[in-house]
Amino acid sequence: MRRTALRLILASAATGLSSALVLLPAEPLEAQRHLDPCDAEEEAKSAPVQRKSKFETLPDVTLSEAVEEKLAAIGALYRKRTGKAFVVTSGTRAPGRQAELIFAKLARGEDLSRLYKDKTAIAELKRIYDGARADGKDKDGTVTLLAEAIRAQMKRGIYVSAHLRAGAADVRSTSMDAAERRAFLEATRDVGGVSVLNESTPPHFHLQLD
Repeated sequence: MRRTALRLILASAATGLSSALVLLPAEPLEAQRHLDPCDAEEEAKSAPVQRKSKFETLPDVTLSEAVEEKLAAIGALYRKRTGKAFVVTSGTRAPGRQAELIFAKLARGEDLSRLYKDKTAIAELKRIYDGARADGKDKDGTVTLLAEAIRAQMKRGIYVSAHLRAGAADVRSTSMDAAERRAFLEATRDVGGVSVLNESTPPHFHLQLD
């Protein structure tokens, strides 16, 4: 009992993801250790969805073939268990879109060193942002500089987000009840080859190919 309690305390303190303690079984919790950080986008709740074979996506979502195949397999099991389709809110992210996201987070005053694993890469983007703002550049000019830096990082094999590598996707969780969330997690575990992080800000499931 003491060892179990200690594990829950440590997991909560290390990740701050209290919801994961409720929804994720032991295997996905352990899998979180090798997941890249997820910098989820704020989604427009009123956006229409597009139907895929076994799941749905927001209109502007792009997925790699490998990720789409994995989501289809998970979607088939999820539909069988719930009669519903889940919604993918984010997939492969272009450098320009990643730059917009970085800009928005920095403009809100977020400390990105707490979110991104590669501190050196994100510090470089923060310096570019600060320099552009000091020079009086507007949002578009600043985003352009950030996108150029992100492309240069990618050429060096550096990806601040797993979404840039076409190996990740975000799934809406706010439309699921507790039983449906469990069914989704069970489906990902049964399909295999994917790690799942239950994020709370904003609420969503982050899936990443192993």
